[in-house]
Amino acid sequence: MNKEVEKYFEEIITICHKNNNLSSTEERELLFKTVHRIRTDKEIVSKGVILIQSSVKAQSAKDINNFLQIIILELIAEVIKARRQLEEKTSAAKVSEISDSDNKVLYYISGYIIKYLEKKHSKQKNKQLRDRSLKTVSALTNSSGAVSFTDNFSVWYDKKNRGGLKKPCEDFFCMIREFERVVRENQYTEHNIASKKEIKEKVLEAFMIQHYADKLFYSEFSSEEDVSDMCFLEDCLEIFLTIRGFAMARAIQRTISRGKIFDKSAPSKSLRGSLKSISGDQLSRN
Repeated sequence: MNKEVEKYFEEIITICHKNNNLSSTEERELLFKTVHRIRTDKEIVSKGVILIQSSVKAQSAKDINNFLQIIILELIAEVIKARRQLEEKTSAAKVSEISDSDNKVLYYISGYIIKYLEKKHSKQKNKQLRDRSLKTVSALTNSSGAVSFTDNFSVWYDKKNRGGLKKPCEDFFCMIREFERVVRENQYTEHNIASKKEIKEKVLEAFMIQHYADKLFYSEFSSEEDVSDMCFLEDCLEIFLTIRGFAMARAIQRTISRGKIFDKSAPSKSLRGSLKSISGDQLSRN
């Protein structure tokens, strides 16, 4: 590639990612707006056409313009793909710290959340939205019976299921596990305990959680407004934090009983013990 052309594309990437690490919904929206602005900026596009035409003179300016538009989109898509792969690698290293015992509890919680969503959206008055919502919820389950790595975590599900619980698909389980990872990373600071609002913001802005949400919740809806109105992700997070809140409360209680509110060592983060104390009635009130 011509050095000048290479520099041109590097400048485009720099413009798109200036002060933007794609970690929040707002930043991702900003990226797409910036890409659109670049593709419609006559000065930027003309410069690219001239540079490329100097290397491939046989092509018309119109053909080069069309080529340039495609290349810009594909270039940004590759950058996003690389970012996702990096996040997946980072996430995999961090979720490996979650014990098998807690993974089994998270699997059970995932099934409970699907049951909750099914019950909620079955009451939707608009038939068209209700049908699409229930189809989306149904897709969160592993209905095919295919072998999955999550089968190793179904012990709690098998023991606790009294009918009605759902077996989560891999992506949904992974999203709930990402909830747990982000909560663990942000619930404690050196001298404070994060508020529920602060934790929600951290979870909803997490790159991998948005990645899973896009895969799980958007296929049945024609616009972001429609799927946003259904509040799938927010509902999943709310019920998860309700359950997780019991674990946090128990951890604080244990710490206070030792005579210090904030020890150097963080309180236990285990989910299993706290889940035992939660009844279906307690959860159904939320």
